[in-house]
Amino acid sequence: MAERSLDYKIMPKLQWQLPIKNFLKQPYRYKKAIRYRFLIAFGYGLFVTFFLLIYKPFGLHLAPQEWLIKVGIKYGVITFITVFVNSFLKYYVAFKLGKWNNQLELISSFIILFQIGFFNALFASMDMSKLSFLEIFWRIQWNTLKLGIIPITFEIVLERNQYLTRYLKQYEQSEVNNKRFILLKDLKRNISKVKLEDIILVKSDGHYLRVYTKTSFFYIRETMSQFHEKLGNTLFRRVHRSSLINIDHILEINRRNRNTYALIMSNGDKVNISESYKDTIRDYLRLSEART
Repeated sequence: MAERSLDYKIMPKLQWQLPIKNFLKQPYRYKKAIRYRFLIAFGYGLFVTFFLLIYKPFGLHLAPQEWLIKVGIKYGVITFITVFVNSFLKYYVAFKLGKWNNQLELISSFIILFQIGFFNALFASMDMSKLSFLEIFWRIQWNTLKLGIIPITFEIVLERNQYLTRYLKQYEQSEVNNKRFILLKDLKRNISKVKLEDIILVKSDGHYLRVYTKTSFFYIRETMSQFHEKLGNTLFRRVHRSSLINIDHILEINRRNRNTYALIMSNGDKVNISESYKDTIRDYLRLSEART
């Protein structure tokens, strides 16, 4: 009986503790792009400014309009600078730790909120000389926490949804990549079963495609985009508007000039890479390093 009563007390806790622990341990994809970090910081600053000007919380409805505008802009700028600078520190810590999850993101967010509240209190103490700095600090810190919960929650939920969307796409892509064969129908309506690994390259010829394999050649009626989507394999890359190659069949990479390259394929064909598709070289080198 004692064991049953103990289990009965523990189970309700586990029902809500386990989902929370799982959520905190889940990875949080931290984006390194400076432009993205700038836009996030700018969005936070803009949100704070307009929220204060429109809703006038925390007794601001009693303040003069000119002073309110000044405070809204000042707090918005402080928020922007703090979030933007901390984004670099966050990236440095994530790089050192080698990971970043929802728990670390929440801790980082509350640290940023504390900093924003502190800097806002410094500026507010200049206008509120009647109160002590400690009283001003705690009052503003509490208001900053209440206000900051909204954009932080929105960002984490949005990033989580984007992470799940990317995961589902990767899963769907992996399912497609498990294909080993493709059916090709030529102009005479003959259907051939071809191994994906045997396809060397595909070239566009007007409304038709020329498909080169290890042992044969196919002339089919299809657009390059449709055929690329049908292949659905990560080994196939567009290198030109009219060319699609299997990177496993690259023998040589010859640099023609600063921004253009030429590939020598396993069947001896030479394929030029246009500047807009030069990332194919990077993908090929990355894949080759991973296999060695």
